[in-house]
Amino acid sequence: MTTFKRRTGKYNITLPRLMQLIIRMPETQQRALLRQLEQNQDSGSSQRRHPRKSCKLTVDYATSGRAYSDYVQDISTGGMFIETRDNFSVGQEMVLAFSFFKNQKPFKINGKVARCGPGGIGVKFSNLSQLQENIIAATLDKLD
Repeated sequence: MTTFKRRTGKYNITLPRLMQLIIRMPETQQRALLRQLEQNQDSGSSQRRHPRKSCKLTVDYATSGRAYSDYVQDISTGGMFIETRDNFSVGQEMVLAFSFFKNQKPFKINGKVARCGPGGIGVKFSNLSQLQENIIAATLDKLD
């Protein structure tokens, strides 16, 4: 078994100890724990205010005098994750244009890079009007 040990406060967390505790739980608690862990992983954080939907949209965006075109991995009313190999900085502002459906006029939104990772960037929408937020929310509801 993989050795995993971390000291947090007064508890020493080890993988064998975690497995032992999980195995001893009733099945209903195991299922609840699994659901919670999957939700946290899917959303990236239990603190996320806007639920994300996986998608594969093309997004055109511009920042620092340069234009880019990449794919959106997931989107919410608060932002999106863009798959890119280009380098950006947290706080970098950009203008985004994307369409949810073919033959739809592109949706233009201002955004700011909230996080950077090896697979892309998390962009938080800036100055989103209530109408824009409502349109995104209604469209996301239709994407199931």
